[in-house]
Amino acid sequence: MRVGTLTIVNSELFNKINKLDYELRLSFTTGTSISGLSKKFSISAITGIRIGGKKVEFTYFFPEDASRSREIGIFLRQFDAIKSKGVWRVKVEDDSSADYVVMIRDMLSVNSAALTGIWLINGKYHIGFVFHHSELPAIASIIHRNMKSVAGFSIDYLGGSEGFAKLVSGINDRIKLNVAYIDLIAPEEELTENNNPMKNHWIRVLKTPYGSEKVQGIFIPSESPAKKQGIHTIVDGELYSATTGNSYLKFMNSKKNSERVVTMWSFQKFDDGILTIVEIMPSAMTAEWMRIFSESVKASSEWKPSLSYFSDFSEWIDKNAQRDGEVKDGISGVSHGVARHSAVVKIDNVLPSVLQFNNLRGKTSRQRLLLLSNENGKWMLSQNLGPTATDLEYTAARKLFSDWKGDLIINEKSGIIRAEVPEFLQKFLDAIYSVQGSMIVPAVMQSSEDLYLSIEFHNGKLIEINRLIREFLTEELQYRRELVYFGKDFCGFPHIYSIYEKLGNDLNDFALIRTVWDTTKEEIEKEVHGIFQNEGVFIPKMLTDRRKNPMVARLYGPGIKGSAIHASVDGKTNVVEFDLESSFFPDFYAEAISNFYSPVFFSMKVEEGHVYNYYLIDREMKQEFIQGLAKHWKHRQRENHSNHLAEIVGFGDWISVNSLPF
Repeated sequence: MRVGTLTIVNSELFNKINKLDYELRLSFTTGTSISGLSKKFSISAITGIRIGGKKVEFTYFFPEDASRSREIGIFLRQFDAIKSKGVWRVKVEDDSSADYVVMIRDMLSVNSAALTGIWLINGKYHIGFVFHHSELPAIASIIHRNMKSVAGFSIDYLGGSEGFAKLVSGINDRIKLNVAYIDLIAPEEELTENNNPMKNHWIRVLKTPYGSEKVQGIFIPSESPAKKQGIHTIVDGELYSATTGNSYLKFMNSKKNSERVVTMWSFQKFDDGILTIVEIMPSAMTAEWMRIFSESVKASSEWKPSLSYFSDFSEWIDKNAQRDGEVKDGISGVSHGVARHSAVVKIDNVLPSVLQFNNLRGKTSRQRLLLLSNENGKWMLSQNLGPTATDLEYTAARKLFSDWKGDLIINEKSGIIRAEVPEFLQKFLDAIYSVQGSMIVPAVMQSSEDLYLSIEFHNGKLIEINRLIREFLTEELQYRRELVYFGKDFCGFPHIYSIYEKLGNDLNDFALIRTVWDTTKEEIEKEVHGIFQNEGVFIPKMLTDRRKNPMVARLYGPGIKGSAIHASVDGKTNVVEFDLESSFFPDFYAEAISNFYSPVFFSMKVEEGHVYNYYLIDREMKQEFIQGLAKHWKHRQRENHSNHLAEIVGFGDWISVNSLPF
């Protein structure tokens, strides 16, 4: 059963943040021109606040309203507003002595108080804070002091907090959010007691996540900090507040402020010299956030920043929050012994509309997986339409694919369309493939004209893959690109299937086929350089027709048998890349893949002298794939092998009761 209400949170990070156990939500009016616009047009705006000395700066983010865009645009341009990706952004300065600004400043002066968001809704401001219950008297005093002076003042809620996950999930219901983790290696000087009095393990919640040059935070350390001026005790041994400096955060906040990119929440975790920054931001601004992060990598080399996680907020919550003892079904519930990293990149409006057929052998789906393979050294995208396509549709395909300026192959008898991917994608895929431990997933997802690419890699190559993805996302191209997911996966198979399921599709659209190769010790020693003498899981780096194609393996133990050239990717988890040349790859491609050109993800598992193959295919293509396998098994190169089918089952049904080996 899937988890619904977020009642119990198992994450250490969430548990510690929830020490800020009280919540205040209040509202007020200002009579400003911007609030008048919001009231007149009944529109809402996310609001960022940056409090300086004599001035306070508000940044508003108004969604574009197509029906009234001209009238709103004329008004907003009076404030030097800019419009980007369907969002108007406005900066407005106000006097810090204004009554409502004084109230906000007073609230934030309470040691444990952190801002949870400001919204302008139909002319009224709504603002939230969390704090520790011990400081309720200080909060109550500020409320009483400002009830009469702040126009339209109203307390919407004051009481116990339902927790961070519930609080931010409410915001995510109004505006879609993304979550990013940045890992920093602290320079030596930052590790001294003078610069890091909170010692080696702590979590810090920023009091104002948007635009602060100083790092004003609430610290939740694992041990009591060193005594130092400027550290305020909230709960001895548990909660402290302090204002510190950090050159990396100063750069990021300055850039986000100048370019009007808002952060909804920000907190950090420090563990033995590694500072992890967690930022939650509106999805509409992630492309700009990613560009700013890319600039920070070049500007802050002493911190060695790298992206370690990125996803939409709901997936992040799904990974971190569940009831004790309850296991989720579907992809989210599958566990795996050793995590791989996954990355999914979306490219907008890159697919010709001919690939949007809604009916494929009677199946209707808004999203569909296509085959990505490397053929004759070129990356090709294939779709099997079946025999239902018309002459007009094939004519349209030829015309639309001409924009890609690559090979186009149409088999009208079988309904198979194959096209060479555009040059910019060829370069990106080649670059990823060149990284040891990386794998190009042969299944990509089509959603309307958008394309989702999926890659897998291991932790040791995190920085290198980071660089390649950053360069790809920030390169000047005609197609908009965005990162959909980046992080560790324990589910054991490509994250593209998780996204497919998350978008409302059925995992039983795919079939899992398991086959067994029964062989002898002598055959294992001589086949494929003897690599299958090693117990473990093996995955090809790509699906290809070439003889030479490395395999990435997670071996069950140290020590490597066989004569294959290999390189260690991760010594701790025995991840190895084998440099192989084998007739298996071109034969399998010619006899199985070329038989139907539909997405196939497969892996091999070796245990106790047995070799098992797992194939994940489109269920509508089972018959063609099995026929191709039979042809492959009868090839003269495999005439001494004994292969047989062991299992054919719906993918969703299979993972509900099995732990995947991938």
